[in-house]
Amino acid sequence: MPAPIPIIDLADHEEQILPTLERALCDIGFVLVTGHDVPAELVRNLRQHLNDYFDRPLSEKMAERITPDNYRGYIPLGFFSPNTEGVKPDQYEGYKLHAEVAADDPLCTACDLYGPNRWPDEPAGLRETTEAFWQACEATGQRLLGLIAQI
Repeated sequence: MPAPIPIIDLADHEEQILPTLERALCDIGFVLVTGHDVPAELVRNLRQHLNDYFDRPLSEKMAERITPDNYRGYIPLGFFSPNTEGVKPDQYEGYKLHAEVAADDPLCTACDLYGPNRWPDEPAGLRETTEAFWQACEATGQRLLGLIAQI
């Protein structure tokens, strides 16, 4: 029988977390994290915004498609399998966002993967909700890195 997935609760004191975290990362390689500061309501709101976005007509989403000079925006079904003769195209549909990089940043000229995000106008609130989610995840990640550094 497989071992259960170790769980750490970030609401606990560090002296309670560290032994479990160390065993989990050394023996299994991953851990389930609870007690983080990513509010469930924020996750629900983000999921709803994303569902609303992907429910939009294809023509609207295609207007926000990624471009060769900026790999940010909508990715339609079949995008990653352009040679579909005799094979079923991929079933991935997505929207590529990353940390903001200004259009005049030298990274943009060095690599097309960098650039400003293309935020859709609809649904309203998607950008703010996404950025709030990223901030909450970043804070949790920083907390975890601080704990790992103590192992």
